[in-house]
Amino acid sequence: MKFKKHMIFTLVLFVAFILAVIEASTWPLRASILVLVLGGAGAVLLAIQAFLELRRDPNESQGQSGMDIVVDESEKNKEAKKRSLIIWAWLLGLTLGIWLFGFFVAIPIFAFAYPVVHKGRWFTSLVIAIVCFALLYGLFEFVMHLPWPDPKIPPFPWLQNIITGR
Repeated sequence: MKFKKHMIFTLVLFVAFILAVIEASTWPLRASILVLVLGGAGAVLLAIQAFLELRRDPNESQGQSGMDIVVDESEKNKEAKKRSLIIWAWLLGLTLGIWLFGFFVAIPIFAFAYPVVHKGRWFTSLVIAIVCFALLYGLFEFVMHLPWPDPKIPPFPWLQNIITGR
């Protein structure tokens, strides 16, 4: 087994998860339970990933993942840069939408618009957006009572009343 450069990211994440678990272990249980559970699970999964990367045969061809931006010789740098800029523009738009309109509006709109613009099905995109809103409201607002930052432009009075519980 030999250390490979592409393992650096996995190891950095592993260390971050371990440090998060160590830090959260000093907190009261009610405050730390989410960090302990997610950090512990993440550390275990990252350890498994590191082990699998160490065992991988260097001569074995590595398959493409769904996250890879595949660039062949005909595309060169221009097309790859264009596609990368489009991805960053979407992320910037999501961040700006969250800041302007809040999480409850920006996340479902992003979850709907991104697949539709990239030739996804309308119905599937709508279901994803509804599930995102339901998770945001159900888990983070209703169950965890997470305080949300106020959006710069409140979207709809009725939605704001739901969010703030007034």
